[in-house]
Amino acid sequence: MTDNSGDTGAVRGGETGAPAEPDKAQPTSRASALFDLRKIIGGMLSVYGVVLIIVGLLDGKKQLDKADGIHINLWTGIGMLVVGVLFLVWSMLTVDAHESGESEAAQGRH
Repeated sequence: MTDNSGDTGAVRGGETGAPAEPDKAQPTSRASALFDLRKIIGGMLSVYGVVLIIVGLLDGKKQLDKADGIHINLWTGIGMLVVGVLFLVWSMLTVDAHESGESEAAQGRH
């Protein structure tokens, strides 16, 4: 007699004992690395920082008088460039560590 009570034979916690499919996990990690917001934010901050540095270097006497003699565009551009580069470095270091962890896991499976 067959019991059709809806039991699929799955073990608690969703583990069925079957090996995980590595093909499905790999594209997800590549996609997340491709669309990492740290890269987008870092790139935009760096570009705007360079633009502000150029504008700050070209500021005339009139702009300096408006800013009470402070090269506000130059200092803001330098700050944005530094923060943007930090975001990009952070993104690169994290991706490298994540990829090395994946390669070690792949070697352990084979």
